[in-house]
Amino acid sequence: MAVLRHVLLMNWAHPLSPAELADVQAAIDQLADQAESVRALSHGADAGLRDGRYDYALVVDFDDGDGWAAYSAHPAHEKLRQLLEPIKKDTCVTQFYVEDAHNHPRR
Repeated sequence: MAVLRHVLLMNWAHPLSPAELADVQAAIDQLADQAESVRALSHGADAGLRDGRYDYALVVDFDDGDGWAAYSAHPAHEKLRQLLEPIKKDTCVTQFYVEDAHNHPRR
């Protein structure tokens, strides 16, 4: 069964303090806990393994586009947007459908 995967990459406007980063992570975790349409969610700071990367990534899976729309409209998502607005420099977003990766053997 295919799921809709939402990927958000962000660059910060300035290096985040530990408190700012903790606030971002807590807001994302709250959104994951509150938005019922979220099937899987992972996020984290860039590992710093190469140049030309984004500072932070968020990956969220949904059953379908309606699930993404419900997540996007959720009040906890609006709270996250408000938190990110003054600290993000730019973002890159895409959504795509993926088959269940657990059903595909490695080639």
